Amino acid sequence: MLVLSLVLALALGLGGARVAGADGPGRTYVPLVHVQGDSGKVLAEAAQSPGPARSDAGEVPPRQASGKLYGVNLSGAEYTPSSLPGVLGRDYVYPYSGVRTSLYPGGYQGAAYFAAKGLRLLRVPVRWERLQPVAFGPLSAVDVAELRRVLDDAASRQQQVIVELHNFGAYYGRKLTVADGAQFADVWAKLAGALVGHPGLYGYELMNEPGDLPGGSATWKVLAQAGVEGVRRVDRQAWVLVPGYHWQKANTWREYNEELLVEDPVGKVLYAAHVYFDWDATGFHRYGYEAGGAYPEIGVERVRPFVEWLRAHGVLGIITEYGVVDRDERWLTVLDNFLRVVDSEERVVGAVAWAAGPLWGTPRELGLDPLNGRDQPQMQVIARYAGGTVQPGVRRSAISPREEPAAATAVGRAIAAACQAIGQPHEQCLVRRVLLTGWSWLSDRVKTFSSPSRADG
Repeated sequence: MLVLSLVLALALGLGGARVAGADGPGRTYVPLVHVQGDSGKVLAEAAQSPGPARSDAGEVPPRQASGKLYGVNLSGAEYTPSSLPGVLGRDYVYPYSGVRTSLYPGGYQGAAYFAAKGLRLLRVPVRWERLQPVAFGPLSAVDVAELRRVLDDAASRQQQVIVELHNFGAYYGRKLTVADGAQFADVWAKLAGALVGHPGLYGYELMNEPGDLPGGSATWKVLAQAGVEGVRRVDRQAWVLVPGYHWQKANTWREYNEELLVEDPVGKVLYAAHVYFDWDATGFHRYGYEAGGAYPEIGVERVRPFVEWLRAHGVLGIITEYGVVDRDERWLTVLDNFLRVVDSEERVVGAVAWAAGPLWGTPRELGLDPLNGRDQPQMQVIARYAGGTVQPGVRRSAISPREEPAAATAVGRAIAAACQAIGQPHEQCLVRRVLLTGWSWLSDRVKTFSSPSRADG
């Protein structure tokens, strides 16, 4: 393994930020902002565009919307998990219009921008420990007020909010067990009680990317049922979104969630999956398009197991995270093909892209806030499905697509050929998984010893 990893490392010549493992939690984010001193001021790190932007005049008129719900994640309230509960305005912020950060000193206006693009859903990640600092205790009045302010802001533009606990199946770092069902029901009963009936509320997503729980998927099913029951004690109107076990991955949904069916007395449950298109379906895009084995229909194949499960059980679902980088136009084709499935599949009510927000900023990988006042390339694709206007022509790099190193392309093609030779499709190919996972492991070990540590967002 080590020899293969070293060979691949030399061939690919790849670097990149520290990431979670192939089966680890979605994105363990390194924030674009950090905190210095005791002033509470959020300071920006270097956020320069890697290449000149190019803008073409004119707008593309909106297409006829399909009735699907499209949206965007507004990051901010889940930041700095190393500081819990943390200090509001220093470690984290809530993404309502006008909130000020070093990235947006004049006040963040992203929600209004996305409304103009036809995005009617805003998914707002929050930390359980901030809303409820003590297990079974009262909710933080300050944080609830801030969250309600986000809902007020959304309602003023006929948008609605999905509130989700961005905790990966843990509370203060300890993974939940079946015995924590009462605690999980408690927080959801109290949070639903604080938000019930708000016109800006769409629903509650019980947990972001649960994984590595003692007892596995069986434990998650018990906890999910407890969460639904907690919500329904006080709110029988809003949707409850039930995420899948094993990081919500759509491509492994049937492997880990075949029995994930909860009972809801009002029948307003949506099952929530995440779909990313890079080699390990995490959204980190550590490898380029060819080196990671991507192809135009990879998103269509990734979402298929989830869609088949929805059809088999006669239930509804939603995609609450997906996204691509903009450094290679081929990813935009992948994105377009994926959204075409979402737009046509009756069992999927919509899709919410990752990510934007007052601490996320642009330019940044998967970032969707406008750059220099113009639409990001990914947003140009999404807005056409959402029925919004599009401003074409923005590119971060003057060269599009950006060429991968010849060695990386050659290795990617060799891996694909090996997988084809042994008759294993992309998602299950042992050759690809061994080589790329081995390189990821080695790369992380090298950076651990060569780079200073830093807090994650």
